Amino acid sequence: MSEISIRCVHSGEFRGDLDHSDISNAIWLSPPVTLETNMLGGMMYCELPLDAVLPKENRVTKLEIGDIAYWPGPGAFCVFFGPTPLSGEDGKPVAPYPVIKIGKMIGDCSGMDRIGDRQRIVLSPVLRPPGTPFQKKSSGFLPLADGFEAFALFPFSFGAKEKRSACWFPVIRSFSVHPKTSVIRDAVWAMRSA
Repeated sequence: MSEISIRCVHSGEFRGDLDHSDISNAIWLSPPVTLETNMLGGMMYCELPLDAVLPKENRVTKLEIGDIAYWPGPGAFCVFFGPTPLSGEDGKPVAPYPVIKIGKMIGDCSGMDRIGDRQRIVLSPVLRPPGTPFQKKSSGFLPLADGFEAFALFPFSFGAKEKRSACWFPVIRSFSVHPKTSVIRDAVWAMRSA
């Protein structure tokens, strides 16, 4: 699975694991993006149009707390962290429309209710172990496998506390289109475990 980070200035950082779908690849292989949140009870959703294959099957409305999903209608990234207005007595989240489940949050995500409506979050892939300090490479590029490289984008800075960490993003210098395949992700994983 691919790990993502959801950061908010006043609520901290939450992490999740994405599956191996085209939707997950499109999210994970994108540079960090700032999104505006919308809250519907225990459901946070953010408009995030994607250029990915959206399957017609496996769309669900009943979910579990901690599920990450993609809502194809409006093109929205969703996280379910508690009961929604449509939830039954069991308190499990229910989406207002069918969504495609693409992952699960890591650990307790109940604190996501502190993010609030109409707030900004940063959604980004996690390509390094937590706490790894930022180290600038002289070329800015890190070789991965034949034809694949990664580049450091920038250190993050939130509020009074500045956290310096590198986000490495896969690129193929010979292509002008950003690749959305798991081959890239597998090359990055191989680099991380080496």
